[in-house]
Amino acid sequence: MRARAISFAVPVLAVGLCALPAGTAGERSSPNPRLRDTRSAYSERASRQPAEWWFWGAEAWRRARETDLPVLLDLGTMWCSFCEQMDRDSYSQPETADSSNRHFVAVRVEYDAQPALAATIEPAQPVLNLRAGLPVTACLV
Repeated sequence: MRARAISFAVPVLAVGLCALPAGTAGERSSPNPRLRDTRSAYSERASRQPAEWWFWGAEAWRRARETDLPVLLDLGTMWCSFCEQMDRDSYSQPETADSSNRHFVAVRVEYDAQPALAATIEPAQPVLNLRAGLPVTACLV
């Protein structure tokens, strides 16, 4: 049985760090249409990745329910060098993106644009035995 989110607060977390393989960088020829009109540099960078990113919200959660897939949450920001490395070494890789697109609904959360959501997720890191800091990559079911 899958845990369900109440409202759009952080759902019951079944969290694990996701080990994503590294490979050769790939980039879209045109931006992801869901992220195309963003004012966020972090989401703009994501729009060019082969991963099919969604913004946090009703549309992403609806997609997860309809496809019966867990959410792959990425919480990060442009000023974080580790976030940039994760983008380059994982989410920009065609093989990793293909796997993510098949097995998850990938949700991108910008730390600076959604501080209340970030403040909700961050305290869970030590409780779940995750290292503190960014990026946060978690599987939500």
